[in-house]
Amino acid sequence: LSDSTPWSDPSFTPPGTPSFSTTSDVYTVKKGDLLTSIARSHKTSVSAIVVANPGLNPDKLAINQKIKLPAPTVVSSTPSRPTTTRPATPSVASSLKPGTTYMVKKGDTFGKVAQAAYGDSKLWRQIWRANRSEVGSPEDLAVGMKIRIPSK
Repeated sequence: LSDSTPWSDPSFTPPGTPSFSTTSDVYTVKKGDLLTSIARSHKTSVSAIVVANPGLNPDKLAINQKIKLPAPTVVSSTPSRPTTTRPATPSVASSLKPGTTYMVKKGDTFGKVAQAAYGDSKLWRQIWRANRSEVGSPEDLAVGMKIRIPSK
């Protein structure tokens, strides 16, 4: 008896398995694609795609443009909220000043960056809005991203 089940075929991929490698894959942009929909359909974030593609302008995708897709990420179903009472952690530079740029480090949130830049974590939306073209959602903030710190 020969085993004719699909999983006996070494090239078979079970349904629900991501169709790209655990490191990265390349995606070809199609007409009507938006970076947010590409990220969502490949279980990653806009910011992770931007980090994987230095120089990529999320607002100017071209048909047939090749972009690297990072490995899928687990997305929390409950959005994180910036802290409003805790001081900034050491991950955010204490000398951060408005009108400059900042490289995001592990543990950073817009709230922590606002606390370091303005002394008030409640002003996080101002920083997020200044970076919306690169960071579609506050949850998309990723290590290695360069963000603008606008003047108050």
